[in-house]
Parts: sequence; C-alpha cells; structure tokens
Amino acid sequence: MRRISVLVGVALLVLAGCAVSQEKYETAQVALDGSPKLRSMAVADCVKKANPSKRDMEVMAALTNSSVSSVKTVVCRRIVTAVSSGRLSYADYRAYMAGRPTPNLIRILQGR
Repeated sequence: MRRISVLVGVALLVLAGCAVSQEKYETAQVALDGSPKLRSMAVADCVKKANPSKRDMEVMAALTNSSVSSVKTVVCRRIVTAVSSGRLSYADYRAYMAGRPTPNLIRILQGR
C-alpha cells in the first residue's frame, strides 16, 4: 500500500494542497465539476509534477491496469474525475493524507 502514495499524493496535492479544510476541498470539487478546462489543467499539472520511481510506476500500472508509459495520466485523470464527481470524499482524502488509503480510493484507481 505504501507504493500507492507517490503518484496519488501528487494528484491530491495538485488538487487540494497539503491537508486542506473540508470547505476548501469542497470548493475545489465544485470548481472542477463545473469546468472541463479546469479538470484538464489539473490533470496536466499533476502529470507534470509527478516524478515517481520506475518501481512505483510499475506498481501503479499494475493497480490501474494500465501501461507504465500512461500510468501518470491514468492516475491523475481518475483522481481528478473522482474529486470533481464527488466519488472521492473528503474523508477518503483525509485518510489518504494520514497514510491510510481507503478501499474507495483503491476502487477509483482501478477504474471501478
């Protein structure tokens, strides 16, 4: 589970910053939900800032059922989409930030 943290962490930090309040998280969620361009920008920023190790990329590719070459885009897109749609709750976000990825987060990463 520790391997999940590198790329997912970048995605969540790009979206919400470090340990933001529920109000700020919900504001980001509404903004992303209402703007396809903002979602695209968030995904692009996430991919640009992500710099996981080769091993982390391999593990995330296996978890997301994607190729190593596309895993950063897949993870970032799934996280951004889940935040904007409300599927990734603030509780999931807080649990992840505390080092405890939730089953819901794993399902989101797997595209389920």
